[in-house]
Amino acid sequence: MNRRTRSALVGGVVIAALLLMGAGFPAKTTPAHFVDELCTSVSDWATATRAGSEELDTKIKRAKSLRQVRNLLAEFLGDTAHLTTAALDGLDEAGVPATPKGPEASKLLKSTFKDIRSALRGFHDDAEDVSIKKKKKALKQLRALDAKVDVEFASFTKALGKLKTLDPNHKIEQAFKANAVCATL
Repeated sequence: MNRRTRSALVGGVVIAALLLMGAGFPAKTTPAHFVDELCTSVSDWATATRAGSEELDTKIKRAKSLRQVRNLLAEFLGDTAHLTTAALDGLDEAGVPATPKGPEASKLLKSTFKDIRSALRGFHDDAEDVSIKKKKKALKQLRALDAKVDVEFASFTKALGKLKTLDPNHKIEQAFKANAVCATL
């Protein structure tokens, strides 16, 4: 085998490997598969976040100091940021719906979750800065943080509303309506 043949063969193997791995390019997928992965990821994320929030409420009621409250809240926000990373992994697995604006739809949802994750990481830092000496100050900081968290989680609902504008042939919408997991969201 000469050098040119080897180079061509190696090049072909590299190209094949990149195609098999996706080479960082999301695979086009059916709207039904996209929606199933999306709803499963979001449902798992929402369920785990809700359970964590309920557990946080229970633990905060038993907390004996502002330090404990601060630490519990920071832990919850850090855990929720991690859960958001897992949801992003699910969105990656969803691929890109094979619709006219599928790439934009996928990008919108991923960027929304990345923004939520980034905000949660910031909120984690904010929680770590909550006063542990002055109850009034701590309460004010916690209320402000709670308001910011609510706004950030509402951004996902807004993204779903925008998703309709990125579905001109209504294939994604039809897939949502046909999916049992989506109905539970």
